[in-house]
Order: sequence, then structure tokens, then C-alpha cells
Amino acid sequence: MRFREIVVFDDIVAEARTWIGTPFRWQQSAKGQGCDCKGLIAGVARAIGRPEGSSIYAMMSAEYRRGVDPHLLMRGLSELFDRVETMEPGDVLLMQTGDKAQHLGIYVGGGRMIHTYGRGPRCVIEVPLIPNWPVVGIFRWRDNG
Repeated sequence: MRFREIVVFDDIVAEARTWIGTPFRWQQSAKGQGCDCKGLIAGVARAIGRPEGSSIYAMMSAEYRRGVDPHLLMRGLSELFDRVETMEPGDVLLMQTGDKAQHLGIYVGGGRMIHTYGRGPRCVIEVPLIPNWPVVGIFRWRDNG
């Protein structure tokens, strides 16, 4: 891994940690005010100057949960990120909830992730990866420079 990539991934993790405590708010992406899991990824991307922050795939429509192809988010992520097999800090994790691959988090290393969810604490938190969050895709930020 090149030095520049290490700096970018460290920046992703550091920025994600500044979102901890942001309340869960469906379809929002404002640090300290509210975000959902996709909004967290978009907000981190915006904060570090990444093009993914303004992507249509970073902020899926509210219709995502309602009868949309369950592979939509996987395809969208594949257009923005490189799919990889092993987790590195800063990677975006796509996890299954229920019968859909529909939840996102950021891997921070040490078997932990940062995410937000509409149940539980209802805010951005850093937690261990556990079997309740089966990872179905690992995505690495592309070099944008």
C-alpha cells in the first residue's frame, strides 16, 4: 500500500469517529444533526473531499426499502468502490439485515466498525463486528488522485 493510500484510509477512520453520537435520521447526512447508514458514508466522503459524497448511490432514495431489487446497493457500491476480499481500516462494509444487503458501516480495524441504525442507541456508534451484522461485501475507496 502506498503512503498516500494509508493517509486516505486514516482520514476516513478519523472522520468517521467525529460522527459518533450523531442521531439516527432516515435519509439525512449532517454530522451532529442526523444521518442514516448511507448518509454516514456520504458525509464522511464529503468531509474528506471524496466524489462519492455527492453520488446518487451514496444517498439512495427513500424507496430503497420498499420492494426495490435487493442487489441495488451492491451494484451502486461497485460503481464507486473496488470490491475486495479482506477488510482494512476505512473500508465500507455492506451487511445483510433481514433478507436484504442494505446496511453500511465503516471498518475501523481491530474487528470494529462505525455505523448507525434505526434500532438500539439510534446514533452513530463504534461497535465490534458481530454475527448479527453478516458482511456480504467489502468495498475499498478508489484512488481519486
